[in-house]
Amino acid sequence: MKIVKTTYYQTLSLLLGLALSSGSLYAQGLKSGAIAKGVDKATTELQDVGKSVGDLMLPLCLIMGFVGGISCASKFFNNDPDFKKSVINWGSAIIFAGVVGLVLTAAFGK
Repeated sequence: MKIVKTTYYQTLSLLLGLALSSGSLYAQGLKSGAIAKGVDKATTELQDVGKSVGDLMLPLCLIMGFVGGISCASKFFNNDPDFKKSVINWGSAIIFAGVVGLVLTAAFGK
């Protein structure tokens, strides 16, 4: 209970500090052109990183497929009772990585 209270008070003090300091950020006298350029640059960098990670996920699925196939084949030929579980685990991991790669490519693609 003491840990929860300590975490609660730390989080509350952090949020209060951020709320109080955010007013001084707007009072710095930055021109809107500088802010717009910064936002555009950040958006471009985020799109580049997202596209790169999305493109990297598809070859990762290929590698996962080879490793999973070898692992599942080994279990099949050794008559391991966990063969079906292994196939389901590897298959769902490959599908999840592929969907994440496609979503990232679609969301951040140019």
